Amino acid sequence: MEAQREVPVLYEYSSLQHATSFRVATLLPGRGDEPIRCTLEEVQWSDERQYEAISYAWGDPSMKVPILVHNGTLKVTRNLQTALFHLRHQETPRVLWVDAICTNQSDIPERGAQVRQMRRIFETATSVVIWLGPDNEGRQAADAVRGVQRIAEHACQQLGITLDSLASVEQVYHSVLFQHRDRLVTLLPGDDDDLVPWAAVLWFYQHAYFTRVWVIQEINANRRRIVLCGPHAVSWDAVELVAGCVVLASTFAGAGGAPATCDFSDAFCWWASTAPSELRQAGNWLHVLYLASNFAATDPRDVVYGLRGMMDCGDGGRLLDPDYSKTTLQVYRDVVEASLVHYKTTNALLYVAAVEGRPSWIPFWNEAMLFRNPFRFGNPMPWRPAGGSEARWTVDRDNYILSLEGFYLGAVQAAEPYYETVFRGGGQSSHVAETWQRLLDLLAATGTGELPLSEDTLVACATSFCYGQDETCQPAEEATLARNFVVYLKSVLHHDDFAKYIGSAFSDPKEEGHDTVFGKPVWDFEYPESSFFILDDESRSPGCCIAPVAPRDVVFVPLGCTYPLVLRANGDGRFRIRGYCFVHGAMRGERQTSATSSMSEVGGLARLPSARELLSVQQFAGGGKPPERGLLHIRPSLKVDFQRSMQSERMTGHAW
Repeated sequence: MEAQREVPVLYEYSSLQHATSFRVATLLPGRGDEPIRCTLEEVQWSDERQYEAISYAWGDPSMKVPILVHNGTLKVTRNLQTALFHLRHQETPRVLWVDAICTNQSDIPERGAQVRQMRRIFETATSVVIWLGPDNEGRQAADAVRGVQRIAEHACQQLGITLDSLASVEQVYHSVLFQHRDRLVTLLPGDDDDLVPWAAVLWFYQHAYFTRVWVIQEINANRRRIVLCGPHAVSWDAVELVAGCVVLASTFAGAGGAPATCDFSDAFCWWASTAPSELRQAGNWLHVLYLASNFAATDPRDVVYGLRGMMDCGDGGRLLDPDYSKTTLQVYRDVVEASLVHYKTTNALLYVAAVEGRPSWIPFWNEAMLFRNPFRFGNPMPWRPAGGSEARWTVDRDNYILSLEGFYLGAVQAAEPYYETVFRGGGQSSHVAETWQRLLDLLAATGTGELPLSEDTLVACATSFCYGQDETCQPAEEATLARNFVVYLKSVLHHDDFAKYIGSAFSDPKEEGHDTVFGKPVWDFEYPESSFFILDDESRSPGCCIAPVAPRDVVFVPLGCTYPLVLRANGDGRFRIRGYCFVHGAMRGERQTSATSSMSEVGGLARLPSARELLSVQQFAGGGKPPERGLLHIRPSLKVDFQRSMQSERMTGHAW
C-alpha cells in the first residue's frame, strides 16, 4: 500500500499578550536552496531585544511560496523568500523583524496595532536592511553597486564632504547638492564604462522598491541603513546622493558625462531622493501625503497608515490611528477631519480633484496629485482671503457631509480654459498666440471693452496667472510679475497684436522684465486643464482655477482658508467643488468686510439667492446615493445668525 503523503500543517499565530508586544523572527542558518526555517518569539520594548528590520517590496501577492515557521508552514511572497535566501547566514542564526512574518496579517486588530508601532520598530532596530531585489540574468548587480559607489565618491570629492557625514544631514538634495551645485564642475563621472557602468546604474534605479509608500517611513526612522542588490551591498547614503545627482541633472541623457543611450527618465531617482529628504522635513503632514500620493501602495489605506508614524496630527491624531476595519473612503474622510481639527484651516480641501461619482471634498491620496503650486514645493503662502479666521465646520461621518462657514465672492461671468503649455519657452507659435488672444479678449470684453488693456488690468491678470508667486515659489511684487508678463507677451504675440492689447502701458518700464521666468515654476510641469475667469462682481475680478470652470460657477471663501474654492451647481441646491483658485484683490482679506457686510443686509431669513445676491454656502457632500454624495448644499430657506467674532458681521447657516 502506497504511503499516505503528509499534508503540511499551517502555522498558527498565538495572540500577542500586550498591546505593545511585537514578534521577532530568528532566521535559522542554512545553505543553498535548503528550505527557509525560522522561529518567532514575542518581545516587549523593555526586553531591549536586538534585531535587524527588513525593508522590502512584497512583490506579486498572488505568487506565494511556503517557508517553515516552527513546525508549520507560512505562505510568503516569492520576493520575500528570495530576500531571506540572501539574508540567511550559513552557520549562525540572524534575528530579524519582517512584517509579513512577524505580524499576523489575517488578524485585523493586530495588524492595526502593529502598524501603529512600526516607526518605533524600525527606529529601534540595530540597522535597517533594504532588499532591492535579486541580481538579473546579465549579472548587473555588482556593476550597479560599483557605479553608485563611484558616482557618490566623485560627488563627495567635489563637494568636500565624506559619505559618512551624510547620515547626519536632514535634506541631502537641498542642503548638499542644490545649494552647492556650483561646486559640481562635472556633475557625474565620465562616460567610460570602466569608471561608471551606466546601464547597470540605470537598472539599479529602475527597481520598483523606490516607489513603495512604506519606504518613506522605514528609511527615515533609522540612519543605519544598508542596501542589498543581490549579494552586493552599498550604503543608503550613497544611493540617495546619486539619485539626487541624477535629479539635479534635469536633462540627464547625455549630460554630465553620461552616455546618450542611458535615458534615466524611466528610473525612480526622484522617489529615491524625495523619500528621505523632502518627506522627512515636511512640517505640514498634508504636504507629506501630497508627496506620498506619487508613491505606490497595494492597500490604498496605507498611503495614510504607512506614514502615520511621521505625522504629528495633534488632537486629530486619533482619527488616523491605523484601523483596517475602515474602508478607504472612511480613512480618507478622516484625513480631512483630522486636518480641520489640527490645523483649524480648510487646506485639506485644496487637494481634491474634480472627479464625478465620489465625494468632492475628500482627496484621494492614492492618486498622484499633479496640482499647481504652492503644494509641489510646500512653501507656506501668506494668503488669507478670510482674514485671520479659523475654520468652522461639522462633519456628518455617516453621510459624508461636511458643513463649512464662509462667504461668497461672486459668480463666474466668463471663463477660458488653458494648459501649462501656453507658458513654456516663449517664441511665437500659432497655438500659443491664439490662446493668449482669447484670454486677452476675455479681459477686454468683461471690462471696459476698450483696448489696449489698462496697466491695472495687466497687473491683475499677471498676478492671477502666477498665483502671486515668482519663479522661486515665493510671494512676489505684482509690478514685477506684470513686467515679466508683458515681456513674455511680446515674445509670443505678433507685433501688431502686441500693440493692440498692450499699447504703451508698459512701453517704457523703469525695469526690464524677464519673459523666461513668467509663470515659473507654477507652469514648469504638466497639469490638468485649468481656467482663467472673470467674476461678476463690481470690480470684474480676474482669477485662475486649477480645474475647468464655467459661467455661473461660484467662488466661495471658507473661513480659515488659504485659497477660495470654485463650486458648481448640481441641481436641487447642491454644489460640488471644482478646485481652489486665486482671485486678484481678494487673497489678503480685502473682500472679507464687504462680503460679510452685504450678508448682514439680508436680515433674519435668506431667500434662495440669485447669482448676484447672498450665498451662505455651507454643506459640502451629503446624503443620498452616489454620485449624490460629496455635494455642497444650499437651503432654499436658510436661517441666519449674526456673529461678531471678527469685528464684522458674518452669516452662518444650520447644517443641511
